[in-house]
Amino acid sequence: MRSALAVAVLASLVGLSVGYAAASPPEDQKHSSVTYQINPAHNGAVFFPQGFSAPPTQLWSVTLTGGFQAATTLIAEGKVFVTYQGNGDSRIDALDLQNGQTRWRQIFGSPTQAAYDGGILYVMGATGQLQAFKASNGKRIWFQQLPTGSSAPPTAIDGRLYLDLPGALYALDGATGALLWTQPVTYGDVSSPTVAGVGVYAAFPCQVYRFNAETGHPRWHLNEGSPSPGGQTAAYFNQRLYVHDGLCGNAIVDAAAGTKTGTFDATDTPALFKDDQGTGYGVSLNYGVVTGFSADTGKTLWTFSGGDFAGEPVVINGVVVVGSFEGEVIGLDGKTGAQVWSFFAGGDMGTLTAGEDRLAVTWGDSAFATVAVYGPQQQKAHP
Repeated sequence: MRSALAVAVLASLVGLSVGYAAASPPEDQKHSSVTYQINPAHNGAVFFPQGFSAPPTQLWSVTLTGGFQAATTLIAEGKVFVTYQGNGDSRIDALDLQNGQTRWRQIFGSPTQAAYDGGILYVMGATGQLQAFKASNGKRIWFQQLPTGSSAPPTAIDGRLYLDLPGALYALDGATGALLWTQPVTYGDVSSPTVAGVGVYAAFPCQVYRFNAETGHPRWHLNEGSPSPGGQTAAYFNQRLYVHDGLCGNAIVDAAAGTKTGTFDATDTPALFKDDQGTGYGVSLNYGVVTGFSADTGKTLWTFSGGDFAGEPVVINGVVVVGSFEGEVIGLDGKTGAQVWSFFAGGDMGTLTAGEDRLAVTWGDSAFATVAVYGPQQQKAHP
């Protein structure tokens, strides 16, 4: 049975039946950062074919008037898309990746979250305003007013947009905003859908779901205990789902069968990657300590402490990047935990993301938001 919210949305949108191939990043987006934790699988890892020499050097920084909002920062089409609070509103700036110049700006009435796919930037507002903009110039393509909003970033891939709203998971056509399908889930709202292959996953405290990404057909539901409000965005890696769950415990789940196969230590969503030999590794923050673990078993391999680390780590070419509240950004060898470089950015660290041969760092306070972009040492900013 569809939820009341789903019925309301179905009444307001026009369904569209379209066939799609299995979800996988387009070739021109595989090195970009297009949603929460870099990619639709939310595994927080990216590979730069040209390498990423250490230590990175700052290419430019921009300070924006308005308080920083800890939302998703994206890198695509040669731009950094950053969300922050303006003078009583919420804004998204498209900054040139080479020099930080503002290419376009959109202003919203409520806090927003964003995702990118195929030349379109999708923006979900906390009050239910869902909009699509042309990423190149900020021109609005379509607008939908949903009955309620979400505090979690949407996920977009292969021309489809996925949203977790209270009580239901939605798939919309990215070009038109038309509703493709909806399925009821427990709670929703603060979990970002995870998409890999033909599956889309929704994770909440003690509850994990898999649906067919094209049709919405339910595949499995892992019930670990009594449902509870909250979001538990999962990371997909190597046919497994890594679910951070503070209520029923972190779980490694077989993505095909929906069975729990192990656990791992973390207090937030982990990042996962493979080395040159194909061995899988995970890295997470565990009460402020950086923890490296086996992606197969969840067994802890190394730990790194010494800073007030926060947020989610990202991995660039096997180097784990973490930030601290004191403004330090540190690079660690993902296999051993050995420190390979560090630099100071700014206080009150916000987000880290990486794409298109660049590392973007945001920080700020109630009055200002700063965005800084770093690259290999030999590269310079273009005027």
